[in-house]
Amino acid sequence: MKIIKETIDPDQIALIDRTNSIIISTPSTDSNIVETEEKDIFSIILTHDVNLSMAKNASSNILIVEYLPRIRVSVPDGILMQLTEPNKSIFYKMYTDYDIISVYDSDDDDIKSEKKLKNKIYSNLKLTLYTDVIQMRNRELSLAVLNKGQTVANMYFTWYIREGNIPIVENIYIIKDSHIYQDFIQII
Repeated sequence: MKIIKETIDPDQIALIDRTNSIIISTPSTDSNIVETEEKDIFSIILTHDVNLSMAKNASSNILIVEYLPRIRVSVPDGILMQLTEPNKSIFYKMYTDYDIISVYDSDDDDIKSEKKLKNKIYSNLKLTLYTDVIQMRNRELSLAVLNKGQTVANMYFTWYIREGNIPIVENIYIIKDSHIYQDFIQII
């Protein structure tokens, strides 16, 4: 599998085989996804400082912070996107929420159960981060702000059991283009 991070024309996206490729889209102004040292794992990072005075208190030692990374992901049928807390982080627990749009192989008026699922699009990601104030104090971090560039989640992809062939992912495309991000659902 190879990771491709080049500028791509929207017309070229139509040529990408979405049955064996993962496409990750972000606005060109955001640097919110980076590769980690571990193979095929990506970090989602803060693109701006997050003021903790806006956080909700779960307890005296836990603050709840909501972060909405501007990322959209298309995965082949049979692949799941996984989001986990980073190792040795200040986050006690992370909950995720997102929309999933299913894309079928045909646009005719057949019943969906008769169509073959081609890929899924994850959009409107929302991370609810339970931030450990004690860990922040121990690491001598600011108790007022989560700093831009801090890793808030790890993203990777797994297979799930289903009928048919297991997809083999050949390429992961990371596309940083505001137009493609904005119209991702229509383009993909």
